[in-house]
Amino acid sequence: MLKEISFLSICGMLGYGYPLGSLKRGINSSTAFLGADNGSIDPGAYYLGSGTGFVKPIQIRHDLEPALLAARKYNISLIIGSAGGSGAKPHVDSFLSILSDIAKKNELHFKLAVIYADIDKQTVLQAYRKKKITPCENVKELTEEQIYRCNRIVAQMGTAPIIKALSGGADVIIAGRCCDTAIFAALPIMQGFDKGLALHCGKIAECGALCATPAGANDSLRITLRKDHFIVEPVNHERRCTPGSVAAHSLYEQSDPQCFFEPEGKVDISESQFEQYGTRSVKVSHTI
Repeated sequence: MLKEISFLSICGMLGYGYPLGSLKRGINSSTAFLGADNGSIDPGAYYLGSGTGFVKPIQIRHDLEPALLAARKYNISLIIGSAGGSGAKPHVDSFLSILSDIAKKNELHFKLAVIYADIDKQTVLQAYRKKKITPCENVKELTEEQIYRCNRIVAQMGTAPIIKALSGGADVIIAGRCCDTAIFAALPIMQGFDKGLALHCGKIAECGALCATPAGANDSLRITLRKDHFIVEPVNHERRCTPGSVAAHSLYEQSDPQCFFEPEGKVDISESQFEQYGTRSVKVSHTI
């Protein structure tokens, strides 16, 4: 097993922009992969239903091209989750069109894995009729009529499909609807690092430098994961991580300060320790 793995979270939302200088400073010969999310539910359900993106193609191209070029230069994987905004087939296909144009323009050759997240309506109906669908907290029970009325349905994937793609030798992975943590935890889990630590690490990495001060999802974050801890550091020297800023991001979009849930299971962070590590980095450790 590797003693450590380092990777770069390009930004919190591919298409919202990031400093190209951060990408250049953040990647080197020891970087294992580049990752970024390209989706959000914040704009609402319209974009999933309509099959359209809430970020313009020119914005995606602006952020994707330097990241793809950097990944191929260093011969490392580029992993993108929730491609095209909502991560359904029309969104993924739109993203792939941009990716293809960039590859042709720059004469790039690589092994591409595409993971769709769409679920057939009949599959959902069968599960519903067998009473295998339960609502999340404070959500009303699903009805058969609502399922019929859906234009498209996606499932939120965890690390397993990404690990399968990496195991198959993929250089670039474009995934449909995907847990943000899965983008960053897949390769570490595949290489034998602790699952809980890798998922917590992915939780911090998911929004780029949003865990730093001044906070900003439109900037890069470098993460080094080891056997019993990980270290997070904003690449931009104008930002720094503090124990408070990183601990706060562990709670981001979570209802319970003691844990969070992913497709892989419950991640218990009740015993996590956050320590200043140098002037701009934070060390996060768990009892494993």
